Amino acid sequence: MNSLQLKIVACVFMVIDHCAVFASPFIALPMHWIGRLAAPVFVYLCVWSCEYTRNIWKYVFSLYCASVIMIVVDALINSTSNVFNMLFQIALVIAILSLSKVRYRALFLLFYIVWQVFSSLFVISILPVWGDAAQYVLSIVLGNLVDGGYFWVLFGVALFYCRENDVVVSICVMTFSIIAFFTQNLGFELMTLVGQNSPVIGIVQTFGYFGHWGPLVSNQWMMVFSCPLLCLYNRERGLYSKYVFYFFYPIHLIIIHAFMVMFNVSLGA
Repeated sequence: MNSLQLKIVACVFMVIDHCAVFASPFIALPMHWIGRLAAPVFVYLCVWSCEYTRNIWKYVFSLYCASVIMIVVDALINSTSNVFNMLFQIALVIAILSLSKVRYRALFLLFYIVWQVFSSLFVISILPVWGDAAQYVLSIVLGNLVDGGYFWVLFGVALFYCRENDVVVSICVMTFSIIAFFTQNLGFELMTLVGQNSPVIGIVQTFGYFGHWGPLVSNQWMMVFSCPLLCLYNRERGLYSKYVFYFFYPIHLIIIHAFMVMFNVSLGA
C-alpha cells in the first residue's frame, strides 16, 4: 500500500473511533478497538515523511503551525484533540537526531529536554490563575504538550530507527503495545498499592496511559494489530496527498461536533 492508501485506511479507523460517541457502550467499545489502529499508522507515515522530505525543518514547522491552528478549531468544538502536536514533537526529535554532527545532536536534544521540563512547569504554575483553557493554549504554543503522552514521541523515534526492516518494525510495535498494556491497565492497581500522590503514579501518567483496570476498556495496547498495515507500506507516495490530512483532521472533528450538537450528544454518552 502506498502512503495515500494508508492515510485513507487510518482516517477511516479514526472516524470510526470518534463516531463511537453516538453509539451505545456495547457498540462503542469495539469501535474504539478499531480506532487503536489509526495512530500507529499516522506516526509511521510521519516517520517516513521525515525521511523523504527535502527539508525536515520545514516539515517540522508545518506540523507546529497546524498544531497552533488546531487551537482555534478546538475552541470552536470545546475539545483538546490535537494530533498535530504529537506528530510535531515526533518530527522535531527526529530532526534533532538527524543533525550531521554528534555534538549538535547532543546539544539540541539537551535543550529540547530542558525546554520540555521548564516550559511544562511554567504552564502548570499558571493553571490556578488562568485555568485549563489558558494552560492548553500555552502548552501548544510553547510546544510542550503531547496528545497521548511522550510515549508516542519515544514510539515515533523507535520506528524511525527501525523503519527499513518490517520484522524489526513489528517487534517495535509489539514492545510498545506491551508497555501500553502495563502502564494503562495496571495504573489503577498501582495507584491502589502506592497511593494516588506517589511519584510512581506521576511517572505512569507522564506516559499518558493511566486508566481503569481492564484490557478491553483500556485498549491502547491493541495498536499491535496495526503491524500488518505498517508492513504493507511500499515506500511510495501514490497520488499527491501532502495536505489531505491537514484539512481532513479538523474538518471531520467539526462535522462530528455539529452532529453531537444536533442530536444533543455529550462526550460522556
